[in-house]
Amino acid sequence: MLLDRRARTLDYPMWGLEHLRQISIPKPDDPAWDALAAAFDEVCDLDLLPMKQANECDAHRVIDRAAAQVPGIDEAEVAEWRRKLAREPAISNQPAPDR
Repeated sequence: MLLDRRARTLDYPMWGLEHLRQISIPKPDDPAWDALAAAFDEVCDLDLLPMKQANECDAHRVIDRAAAQVPGIDEAEVAEWRRKLAREPAISNQPAPDR
């Protein structure tokens, strides 16, 4: 069954209205609003590299810094998540390291 499934293409994800209503979007009076707007202005002319190159991507760093401010997460923690995601075998196309 698994071999059969890998040959099929994935369906486009469908989001219901209830799912869309659950997405948190800061209101203009939220302190994070200015950080997100500034990040947008800063990256709108930059190339967004694929996730496997996120560590070398200035746009990813700016977006992650602003996104960390929304829930109040430490920027260093979000940067560590970015580094770990870029190393994931499914993203990097590299075999998992031996442990």
